[in-house]
Amino acid sequence: QLALDMIHRLGASQKVADVLVSRGKLIQAMRYLREHSQVMIPAKTLLDAARRMQDTQTFYVTYRFVQGQHALLFSNHRRPSVNFVAADECQDHVEYFFTTFDCE
Repeated sequence: QLALDMIHRLGASQKVADVLVSRGKLIQAMRYLREHSQVMIPAKTLLDAARRMQDTQTFYVTYRFVQGQHALLFSNHRRPSVNFVAADECQDHVEYFFTTFDCE
C-alpha cells in the first residue's frame, strides 16, 4: 500500500490502477478508477481479471462497473455507445454475464 501511495504521489495514477488490477484487487481498482476519472483501463482487461478470480459476484460487480463507465463516457461524448462494441473485444464476457445471471 505504501508503494502504491508513493507511485500515486509521483503522478503515475495509471500505474497504480494497473498494479491493482494485476494483483487481482479489482474492487480497490474500481474505487481508484472512480476517484481518478482521467485513468482508463480497458473493459476487457477488467473483465478478464474478474473471470480469472472465478468469483461470480466479483464478475457481476465488475461488469456493472464497466457498464457505468460506458454510460459516463457516452454522456461525455467520449464513447460511441453505452453498450459493448466490437472494439471492446468483450463478446465472450457479455455472453458469460447473460448465461451466468440468467439475463435476456
